[in-house]
Amino acid sequence: MAFEGIGGGRRLVIIAATVVALLAVMMVIGQESGKAAAMRNVARLDADLGFSVMGLPQPARALVAILALDCDLVSKPPGRIETLACLRSAASSRAADDQMLPNAAGRLESVLSIKTDRK
Repeated sequence: MAFEGIGGGRRLVIIAATVVALLAVMMVIGQESGKAAAMRNVARLDADLGFSVMGLPQPARALVAILALDCDLVSKPPGRIETLACLRSAASSRAADDQMLPNAAGRLESVLSIKTDRK
């Protein structure tokens, strides 16, 4: 074995350092992959909804993002009708007094009506 001449303590340090380095590389790759996926999702929402989601105020952006995750938007076919149906179904499945997204359905419709009126 390559580590036969090295003491047991040093050997463990080298193995631990190698594992930590590999984990760090995997985290960076995962972050970059996640950022790329997020950018694709934002581009899809922008195209399907007809306005920039990133231009929304932070609470409205968070609402749309959470609903898109809830309805698994990435697995749905692209298109305005499909995206709206997905978001609305996720919003309507939440209780009106949901702690995380109170009145999600009403808030989503408010965001959609304001943004579509300005088009």
